[in-house]
Order: sequence, then structure tokens, then C-alpha cells
Amino acid sequence: MPDKLKHLLSLLDDPDEEIYLQVRNELIRFGPEILPDLEKYWAVGENSLFTTRLHNLIENIRFNLLYSDWFSWRQQAEPDLLNGAVLIDQISDHNVSESTLSDSIKPFISETWLEINERLTALEKIRILNYVVFTKNRISLIQKLPPLSKSYFLSNLFKFKTGNSYTISMLYLLICRELKLPVYGILYDDLFLLAYLDTVVPVLKEPKDLSTIPILFFIHIEHQGQIFGKHQFKELIHNYETKDQAIQPVIIPDHIAVKAVLNGVLLASNKERKAKRVKRIRKILRLWDESSNMPDE
Repeated sequence: MPDKLKHLLSLLDDPDEEIYLQVRNELIRFGPEILPDLEKYWAVGENSLFTTRLHNLIENIRFNLLYSDWFSWRQQAEPDLLNGAVLIDQISDHNVSESTLSDSIKPFISETWLEINERLTALEKIRILNYVVFTKNRISLIQKLPPLSKSYFLSNLFKFKTGNSYTISMLYLLICRELKLPVYGILYDDLFLLAYLDTVVPVLKEPKDLSTIPILFFIHIEHQGQIFGKHQFKELIHNYETKDQAIQPVIIPDHIAVKAVLNGVLLASNKERKAKRVKRIRKILRLWDESSNMPDE
């Protein structure tokens, strides 16, 4: 460990707030490379002020790293959906990796792939997917409302076999991307549905009005992947109460699906009074503003 790092750590519990802030900022500039050393100090620390400040420092450095990854993800022309799901989970658990989620999703993909072929209709393919998700793997919808923030993380879906409509929809989309099925999200206020498009998989970059892309049918995850047509969809939308009646349902690209899940985590975390997480998610969400740059923490 560099002498400068040791010296700065020795000053971390200085009672002078101004000195502490200077020390903290200096340590943050070291970046994620010092995390292993900081974690060792935190594990053996006895001074409550020191360990509290060290814990906050570790969290700040981890978030800076996570934010940098989010920034890079948003800069991509076609952000990867799985990588976006990983970044969502890392808000709660920094140990979640792409391989962690990928390994959990692979059985769903392989089980579905073994059952489908080109001779099957789109309807038959989705019925197989419904069987794999809800019957074979016993994924169920959490009934508790409003949903807790932990229900928005895919790693918890695989661990507990339960999730909310956003999490299960994310699983569906990830399976469909791998199997080249033209399924996309439909967003209407806080209602999240899926649609099977009557076309090859398009590259959606921005939300589209439903009239601009032909749709074969809709999929309602809250009802175990219930399949319904345009007339039933219109009835559902007509009966659904929104905060703003001017809102119209739109087909969304994957990066907006990720944003929708993030908004869900934000609302749930706000109700759970997780102020620090709320502040950080709001900062991440600002990356969807085209004028956003990479600010300093």
C-alpha cells in the first residue's frame, strides 16, 4: 500500500470536518484500484467514526465506478439489454456480474430453444415460452403492492423464483433477444406489457407509436403471459386509470425498458426512504437526457 494512502487513511477519522472532506476527496481520486485495501481496513476497523467514514468512502468509489459503467452503456448506439440488467442489479449488489445473470438465464433459453422451430407460429412459440417460465421453472408474480425495490432485481427473481411484472418482462425480453423473437416492451404510464411484432426484429432506438409498427398480439406478464389481441388491448388501456389521460401507449426500445425498471426501483426506494440510493438513481436517470455529460461525483 502506498505511503500516501496510508497517511490519508490515518486522517480519515479526524474530528475536523474540513480536514475529513479534503482527505475523503483525495482518497476518491485514487479510484477503484484502492478498494481491496479499503475493504481490508474496514473489516478490521474498531473505531466507529473511522469505519463509518470508510464504509461511506467505499460506497462512493463503487458508485463512481458504477456510474461510469452506466455512462458508457448509454453512449452505445445499441446498448446491450443484459448489460443494462446487470447494471440495475449492481445498484443493490456490486457482486452481480454479467456471467452471474447469464448463467441464470441460459437454462430458460435452452429449454425454450429445444421446443421451438421455424414451423411453429408466433403464438405457439410464446405459449412454449410461457410454459418454460411459469410452469417448468415456476416463476411467479409478487402480489404485494406497492412492490419492494428488491423485486426489481433479476438476481432476486432467480433466487426466489418471484418477481414483479417489470422483472419477469425483462427475463422475457432477454430470452427473446437470444432466440431472435421480435418481442418488445409496451409502456403505458406504469403498466408494462409486451408485444410480438409482425416483422423481423427491428432496431428500435426511440419509443414508437403503436400505429407505426405492425403488431401480431400482446403479452400480459401479470397474467402469466396471457396472449390477447388488439381489441382486448384497447379495452385494457381504456379501463386502466392513469395519472395523465393524455399519455399514449408506446413500443419501447430496450434502453427505455431498462429506464422503466430503474424508475420502478426509484419509486420503491423512495417509499422505503433509502435517500442515498434515490439520489444516485436520479443521477443515473439523467443520462437519458441527451445533454448529460460525465460529471464529477
